[in-house]
Amino acid sequence: MLLKFLFKQLSLTHQVNFIKKLGMVVGTRNQDGRLIYLYMIHNLFAEIIYENDNPKLKVEGLVLKDGVIT
Repeated sequence: MLLKFLFKQLSLTHQVNFIKKLGMVVGTRNQDGRLIYLYMIHNLFAEIIYENDNPKLKVEGLVLKDGVIT
């Protein structure tokens, strides 16, 4: 929870750099013809959408999800 709060204080570019540096790629999924990359850091998951679905290009969006099972 604390990680998610601190994450929201960063810019989108810093968030993605942090995820790519410390996280691990879990996989990809397709949604509406777009390829979404899934990353995991501890119990925090991130879905990242890149321009032209290419992770070497600019980030278009990021969605954070808790991985806590209740």
